[in-house]
Amino acid sequence: MKEQYETAKADVKKAEEETQFNFTKKKGIAAEKKEARVEKEEAEKYQRLSRELVCCAQIKSDPFGMHLGMLASNWSSSGLPDKC
Repeated sequence: MKEQYETAKADVKKAEEETQFNFTKKKGIAAEKKEARVEKEEAEKYQRLSRELVCCAQIKSDPFGMHLGMLASNWSSSGLPDKC
């Protein structure tokens, strides 16, 4: 009877340790996913701002609007430049 109790007690302890390990692992994975999402959003923002900067530089370097038609055709329906 005592052996059964000790075995069951050890099994409960092992199950609790595995549960804690799995919880910690899941929490770490969620944090990594969030970090990756934030990095992706930052990269997309950088690319968008970089494209806008290039287009603004082209507009400023063309004071008479010679390339205005070309620039307007490069803007997508989202309001962001596709290419410049």
